[in-house]
Order: sequence, then C-alpha cells, then structure tokens
Amino acid sequence: NGWVKGIEAADPRITAFKGIPFAAPPVGENRWRAPQSCEDWDGVRECYRFAPISMQSVPGIGDNVYIREWHVDPEIAMDEDCLYLNVWIGAEEVTEKQPTEEQPDAPTNFGSLDQQAALRWVQRNIAFFGGDPGNVTIAGQTAGGGSVMSQMACMDNEGLFHRAVVMSAMIRSPY
Repeated sequence: NGWVKGIEAADPRITAFKGIPFAAPPVGENRWRAPQSCEDWDGVRECYRFAPISMQSVPGIGDNVYIREWHVDPEIAMDEDCLYLNVWIGAEEVTEKQPTEEQPDAPTNFGSLDQQAALRWVQRNIAFFGGDPGNVTIAGQTAGGGSVMSQMACMDNEGLFHRAVVMSAMIRSPY
C-alpha cells in the first residue's frame, strides 16, 4: 500500500518495522465486517512505533484467571483500530528472500524442533539437577497446549517425555 521505513532494532543487524497497516481500521462502517483493504499512502510511512493493541482486559478489572494471568500493562495504547503488523528483518536486500537455505533433513516447524531439542537436553542433563530422565512431564496452555499435542504426535519424541498436560488447547476439530 506504500513505502515504509523501519528503525534499527536492539541488534543493529536487524531492522524493525512497527505498525504497518495490513487492513483498514475496523471502525465506523468497517466495524463487525470482514477486514477491508487499507488505503494506499503517498511518500514513505515511518514505522518506528508500535500501533495500538486490540482491546483487552487491563489490571484491576475483573478477577477471573484469564484477566489475572494475561492482563496487559495499562500504559500500552489500546484501540479498535489495531490491524497492524510488526516485522523484523535481517535481510539487506529485498532479493534475498530469507530464509535462503532449505533443510531437507528437517521439513517441519522449527519451533517444534526447538522444543524437541530442549527435551533432548533434559534427557541428557536433568539428572545433574536431581531430576529423573525417566519421569519427564511436558505441559502447555493455549498455544503451548497445541505444542504439547504436536510433540505427543511426533514419533521421534519416543522416550523423551512420559506425561503430558494440555490446558485450553483445541483437541478436536471445531467443525
């Protein structure tokens, strides 16, 4: 929809683009409608700051477990106009199309492989911390529960853990 300019991230090799609109604000005539295309802009949009987050619970309002666990800092701007993306890149040229290398030995979600590597580390090292590598439990809530189910379904994980706790994850098709 137009040119954007990012800002150097904490690691100077990375450029952060904050608050890039990906759809029209869902307010006014767009409220309670499917996302609409955002308008094009002229010139270069400075994407140096985060846009407002979606409306959600704030501290001190309500007392259910989700509010207590996931409330947001009341200083963070919230608004219905919240359809923005934040992008961090390490590419120096748009032609790089990162990541550039394929991993034929691991055609999978790298986040799942990271979790599996952690489980392998636990098997090798937990005894040094007084733990039992023959009695490992993994647990996850919401998306983490989905990760637990993914690890349960992976045959390469046999013996890496012995029990699993899944909280608030989708465990069957909603259809």
